[in-house]
Amino acid sequence: MEQLAEAGDATARDALTKMLRTGSGGVEKDVGAAKTWLIAAAEDGDADAMARVASNYSKGREGFPIDYPEAKRWLQAAIDTQTHSEAEGTQEQIQGLRSELAYIDKRAEHAGGTLLGAQALAQLGERADAQSDYEYAAQLLAGHGSDRRAEAVARLNDASRKGHGEAAWRLFQIYERGMPSEIDSVAAIEQLERATANHHFNATRELAIRYEYGKRGLPTDLPRAIALYEEAIAAGHDNRHDWNLDPDNFNHFKWLESRLRQARMKLDAQAGK
Repeated sequence: MEQLAEAGDATARDALTKMLRTGSGGVEKDVGAAKTWLIAAAEDGDADAMARVASNYSKGREGFPIDYPEAKRWLQAAIDTQTHSEAEGTQEQIQGLRSELAYIDKRAEHAGGTLLGAQALAQLGERADAQSDYEYAAQLLAGHGSDRRAEAVARLNDASRKGHGEAAWRLFQIYERGMPSEIDSVAAIEQLERATANHHFNATRELAIRYEYGKRGLPTDLPRAIALYEEAIAAGHDNRHDWNLDPDNFNHFKWLESRLRQARMKLDAQAGK
């Protein structure tokens, strides 16, 4: 079988790959060897092998690490190969491959626009500054499933402790409405306060609302709410925290100014004015 596969017999190569992958046909299971033969088939122009290599890189199975750039490369190669094929069902296969490409691009949006390859991700994980901690966690959350979620949360905590506002905001969202085992209202408020202290706009706005209405774990504190609304408005206008807010966006300024007026009116009413 190996001799036939080495001689270029595609049927033999496919059969050998399957036997090595599953340990069937009296052959000892060898995922590494199966991977080598599968890649050889893909490199030899086999569109089905290309698609399987891409899927393996996307899902991290059959001895392949999760590596989205490699998955995209092989998906595009499979599409290009199939485009020149006249076999029945080719258009459906191409559409499926394009859907997989679109899915990877959608996941990339959650990682800041780009999903790193396995080697680049490992190198990023070796760095220990706040931004690297955050980017590494974002990569894991975007494309590496529940198996590495706990690691991602731990790295977000590292970044948050180092003063990374976006990391604290992501943790707030996780502790507030993440997986059931992650829900922790006390930790959520802690991260919301920390994100606000590190000048995160959405956190500042959210914390102000909670203090104005005394909701979701916080008491009513109108002076604190007013101070937060004022801070958000002032910082938005002079862009001191690089928020780059659009002055014409209702949610950015007109809404904040409306809430500030309401909070001041409530405080005046409490004081009997």
